[in-house]
Parts: sequence; structure tokens; C-alpha cells
Amino acid sequence: MRSAMNTFVIGAATLVCCAANEAEAGGGGPPPPPPVFACAEGISTVGLPGFPNDEVRSVALFDDGDGPVLYIGGLFSEVDGQEAPLKVARSNGATFVPVLQEASADVVYALAEGRYPGGERALYIGGEFLQVGGLNVGSRLIALRQNGQIDAIPGSIGGVKSPNVQSIATIEPFGQQEALVVFTGDFEMVDGAPARGVAEWNGSGSIAPLPPTPNGQSLGTVRGCAAIDLDGPDGPLDPVIAIFGTAQLEPEFTSAVRIYDGVEHTELGPVGDAGWLSGTVRAIAQGDPDGPGPFPWTVYVAGNNLMGGAGSLAQYNATTGEWSVITPTYVGPFANPVRLDTLA
Repeated sequence: MRSAMNTFVIGAATLVCCAANEAEAGGGGPPPPPPVFACAEGISTVGLPGFPNDEVRSVALFDDGDGPVLYIGGLFSEVDGQEAPLKVARSNGATFVPVLQEASADVVYALAEGRYPGGERALYIGGEFLQVGGLNVGSRLIALRQNGQIDAIPGSIGGVKSPNVQSIATIEPFGQQEALVVFTGDFEMVDGAPARGVAEWNGSGSIAPLPPTPNGQSLGTVRGCAAIDLDGPDGPLDPVIAIFGTAQLEPEFTSAVRIYDGVEHTELGPVGDAGWLSGTVRAIAQGDPDGPGPFPWTVYVAGNNLMGGAGSLAQYNATTGEWSVITPTYVGPFANPVRLDTLA
């Protein structure tokens, strides 16, 4: 039996997606079995040595100069007994230590690694920040660079009482010298322009709303974003940003998942017909259902009333270009994927 863990998340709700199949590389055999989702909720690290004193909301691997290191962000104010004003910590292999910079935060919701202007790597951090570089700012997106400096990304979000950034995804389009950073959250304006909870930063100037969809459709209610590679890491297609949320029914149909390559939006799958992903997507992940076997990489989503209420988990078939509801095997303290909010 060959199996692979495709998803690892730390937070109030945790989902681990494993997929396994007996088929060998290049062999035929039956279709891969449904993935196994291990679910847990209410995970607490309070009182455990080396852990934060409150919730962890996001995780990311970031090469800060010494190779990839696990970083965490969340609501905690202390890590292993040390103050953590930025609410970000890094693993040193034995425990977690706070990232101590001239910055502080109310909460950190999102972490994502990507290229920064000039070529170095950076950890993009989203949340609600009080201070960056010793100055009081209303920034909601900052970057921790490999040289240790923290920069506030130019621009402001607003339109609601407490605007924030809740998810970040980065890709590096061919020929571009820095990452394209797309972020979502609770906001309706970006520098005075309508944004509907999703915006981008291309490494120069200020953050900006995403360009309009080709037909002028609304993006609907946006829940989050993630970088995905539709044909896997070895395929010829470049990674894209998946923007997910609630499918639109009128005035025109839209999918609950739309992909964005930095230039244009594309519905993922058909709309208003068989294989259409309707409903609300709250989480997205990707995996290879049979390892080196013949079946392609698959996009998995969890949400509410998917495909006309047929289920709460679905997968995208890159060969047919259609979505289908899946019935997984559950393990863990509870089996309620509808309540999951985050995959990474």
C-alpha cells in the first residue's frame, strides 16, 4: 500500500488528507480509493513545553537563510515562556521561539512564502498589525525578508469595521522577478477602490484589486485562496491561484472555485451544468491519489451544499474537467468537514 500525506494544518480545526492506492507506476488497476480525512477540533497546545499559549492559525515553511524552517502564527502572546508581540514563531528543531522584530500584531491569520523584489525570499504575513518598524500603522500585510527586515506592503484595505487579511497565496509567473501575492479577507475596499475581499500585490507599487473577470462577473463571496498546480509539480503547467468561496447563481452562473494566473480569471470546471461546483467552498487542498501511479493530481475541496447539496467534499478531475462529490473514510474525534475553514 502506497500512501502520502497531502495536507497538514494546525489550528482550531485540523484536517489531514491521505490518499493511497495499490497501483504501481504505469500500471492500470482500479481507480484510486476515496481519500482518508483525519479530522480533529479544539486542539490546544496550552501548557505543553515549547508551544504557544493560545491558538495557532497558520503554518508555513520559510527559508530564512538556513534552509526551510517551520513558522507558525496566530493569537498567542507567548511561546515557551517568551513574549511574542508579532504573534509569529519559528522552530529551532527542539522548540518554537518567537520572531522578535520591531513589529506587533493583534492576530496573525495567514503565512505564505514567496519571492520578494530583488530576488530574496520573504515570509508574507497577514492579519491585524499594530506596529511595524516602530511606527503605528494600519497595515494588514507585511513581509519578513531573509535579511531579517520587516516591511509593510504599501496600500490599505477598508470598507468594514475591522479589516483583515485571512489567507495568502503566492506564485511566481514565468519571467517575473518576484512573487505575485494574492490575499483575501474581510475588506471591501483597496486604496479606495472596490475589492470584494480579494486583492493582489505584484511586487511594485501598492496593493490593488484583482482585475475584472473577462465577462464582468462578480467574484461572489470570497472565502480564501491557495496556490495550486493542476498537473502536479512535474507537469508543464505553471501554478495558479485558486480563489474559492460561494458560487453565484444569478445574473450568471459561476463556479465556487476560480483560478487566476496574474492576468485573467478562469472558472475551474463547467458552470450551470453537469460537473458544476456549486455551493460554498471553505477549504482547498491538492494531492496525488496514487503516488507515482497513472492517476493525475487532484484538487480536493470541503464546504457546504456542494453540487446542489450532494455532499460536503468534492474533487476535480483534470482529465474530464469536471467536479464530483466524494465519500471519504473518516478517522479522528469527529467527522464534520463542513466546519473546516483552512487547508494548507
